[in-house]
Amino acid sequence: MVKESKTVTIHGKEYKTVAGRVNEFREEYKLDYSLESAIIAIDDDRVVMKAFIRDLNKEDRPIIAVGHAEELRNASTINRTSALENCETSAYGRALAAFGFAGTEFASADEVVQAISQQKLSTKERTDSRKEVWDANSLVRAKTMINGMFTDKGYDTAIAKLAFVKTVLDKEVIETEEDANLIADALENEE
Repeated sequence: MVKESKTVTIHGKEYKTVAGRVNEFREEYKLDYSLESAIIAIDDDRVVMKAFIRDLNKEDRPIIAVGHAEELRNASTINRTSALENCETSAYGRALAAFGFAGTEFASADEVVQAISQQKLSTKERTDSRKEVWDANSLVRAKTMINGMFTDKGYDTAIAKLAFVKTVLDKEVIETEEDANLIADALENEE
């Protein structure tokens, strides 16, 4: 039996996490298909990757689904050190979506969280170099750390969520309280 992939609802649309889709794929198809990746381009500015799913039951092991991703090293703090890893995760998510492991939308929850954050940044804060740039991984780490701090002291997750929202608003990572709550809810659903 396949476990249900974790989904996140953002703006009324359902997105599955890449981790949930990889787990679902492995549980259901580990003997029939492989999930692989390859670096297409890598330099000081960007990483481009391709992920693909192969049919292991056919002699020539044909590729049956493909996903590509690109990450710019200067797009975020995390990409300065982990652009390759972020790019591979995104490529996996897109290949799995092409294979049929998606919510009602093709993008992963991680991609949507990052897009919301980057969209806000691109419309207002790109010219202000004092602003911190957080990608989806930075938001996940902050949420996990704040949850741990508050739950370790016996507070419930609602208090931890308020602390997360206040943190991202204070640091001007997220522009509005509505978006901060939306991202907090999305990250809560991924745990």
